[in-house]
Amino acid sequence: MALFGSLDDDQRQLLRSVLDTIELTYPADSLYADMASDRPRAVEEQDLSALGELALQVLDAAKNLHGRSTLLGILHTIEPFSSYPDLTTAIVKEIEDAK
Repeated sequence: MALFGSLDDDQRQLLRSVLDTIELTYPADSLYADMASDRPRAVEEQDLSALGELALQVLDAAKNLHGRSTLLGILHTIEPFSSYPDLTTAIVKEIEDAK
């Protein structure tokens, strides 16, 4: 309200139009429903390889064997891996088998 009080009539009308436009075009209901949903997101092939690459990057940052082992043990709890438990299990197994 302080903002509206500091504007002249033309500026107030313009700001109100901008806010109304945002309110009418922003899909807040859809966004809320998506965020509140527990359903898994669709995974595309390129996402699968990207998730594997991300896992390798995270593990490379650990620098030592103990840190890598710890990260492999908790990888399923870290976003975005926690959203794809089956894929994360497969990634961890693949990395462990490559040792």
